[in-house]
Amino acid sequence: MNQEDIIYIKNNLKWRFKLSEIYNHYFVLLFPSFIILISFSMFKGGAKFGHLNGEFLITAITILLFGLLFLIFIVNRIQAEKKFKLFELKNLSFEEFEDIIRKSGWSIVESKNDNLILITKTSCFSWGEKITIIKYKDNNILVNSRPERQPITINRDKINYYKLQKLINTTANSRL
Repeated sequence: MNQEDIIYIKNNLKWRFKLSEIYNHYFVLLFPSFIILISFSMFKGGAKFGHLNGEFLITAITILLFGLLFLIFIVNRIQAEKKFKLFELKNLSFEEFEDIIRKSGWSIVESKNDNLILITKTSCFSWGEKITIIKYKDNNILVNSRPERQPITINRDKINYYKLQKLINTTANSRL
């Protein structure tokens, strides 16, 4: 992550689009697109051969709706995983926060002046998440949790945000 990326993130609160994301994150969109294509071919074939009635029509519509809902779900997950969340460090400095993360067992991959990159362990539904933390204004940080080796995750980013917020609150409350 270079300085241009950090400036873009601070201004837009999300990752900017890179061509490498097509393979890493958007490639998965082909699967629901194929499902939708199959349903359209069913409509065309059914109309051509006179089978577009009753159960065949219901099956084609069901497949189309499933493909559309699956496509919408995947696009929403990809967009949600691009966004950064704002966290307040309360009475902690960024350096103290970094020390707390080191002591809590998170795997820090990269540590620079005003940003951290962490990697989570694998689990049943995630092959690991890459958590990016950027120092923002005053006592605030921007946090993003993205899948490391898979296109999307179902709920892992929310779990990581919860754990990070809990760590900040516990540490800040114990210092009072």
